[in-house]
Amino acid sequence: MVYEFVGRMILSQCLHSFMGEATTSLSEDMQTKINEIHQRMTREPDVASYSTMDLEKLERFRIHTGIEIRALDYHASSSRDIDAYDWTDYPENHPSQRKRIIEYLNKHLQPNLPHGIIILDVIDKRDFLNIYNNPVIPFDTRGGTDVALVDESYVKASISRAGIRGVVELKKMVQESHVPQIVMEMVGADLLVNEDSKVFGLLTDLGDVWNFYWVGEEKEIVTVNISHRKAALNFISKLTLVTDRQSDRGFQIPGLSTRVKRTKIRHVCDNNFEDYPDEDIGRIEDFYDEMEYEEIVKHKMDKAASMIKNTPIFQTFMLRQM
Repeated sequence: MVYEFVGRMILSQCLHSFMGEATTSLSEDMQTKINEIHQRMTREPDVASYSTMDLEKLERFRIHTGIEIRALDYHASSSRDIDAYDWTDYPENHPSQRKRIIEYLNKHLQPNLPHGIIILDVIDKRDFLNIYNNPVIPFDTRGGTDVALVDESYVKASISRAGIRGVVELKKMVQESHVPQIVMEMVGADLLVNEDSKVFGLLTDLGDVWNFYWVGEEKEIVTVNISHRKAALNFISKLTLVTDRQSDRGFQIPGLSTRVKRTKIRHVCDNNFEDYPDEDIGRIEDFYDEMEYEEIVKHKMDKAASMIKNTPIFQTFMLRQM
């Protein structure tokens, strides 16, 4: 990542430039570092598959956006619960297993969902959540999820991705290594839908583990585990029902001490990317052959500065210089 590469020396040397002051001369070492930063920023982005998403990729995303992850406590309900799903010996993605899972969800979840929201088996849609060239994610993503909760009107219009309300990743045994997958699936889905929809993620074994994820207002991804299955299904219903206007106020559920307030991932990340140079007309790099050397250096410097100065590590460094 660019902030890992830069370090304190470059930040210190570039300080006056980042603050808007002109730079009259650059050392050869500084020019080399600027070129390396620029090459990292303009090279083809790497691609990450959701199914192999790991903690390193999640950390890259977290540092890139400055977003934190916060876990909430849930006090389980003692009321009567529904039966857990009975997994067979087949793997999660086996056709017969998938059929039984959808039957289970249609029986227990579908009646609780808001009108017009349907359960969609999308495991065969391998490009369902593909994301390319989006500044929120520091790499391209490809792949899909297991189950999506989708507005039926979008399904009928053959634009299912735009109607996603929630993404569900199913595992026989939930492990920590599965968390990056569902978090990035949720982020990818949230980037695909309209402004009035806030996508949530669910990682579950359909038994005692129902790990929910959503984007909170305080630049954080919030997670909570609800082990009571009936309570988890009711929470899903709440998450899919909330409209944009309602989400401003949030909602309360039994077992949580705080109101659930959600926002869009791009809203909590906008300030990281608002100063990027506008190159809608075309890539300035394509015109380097026609530019003076000083113009090329200035463009690279400006582009590197615009990327660095809003990252968390730079902001921390700046505060220490004041």
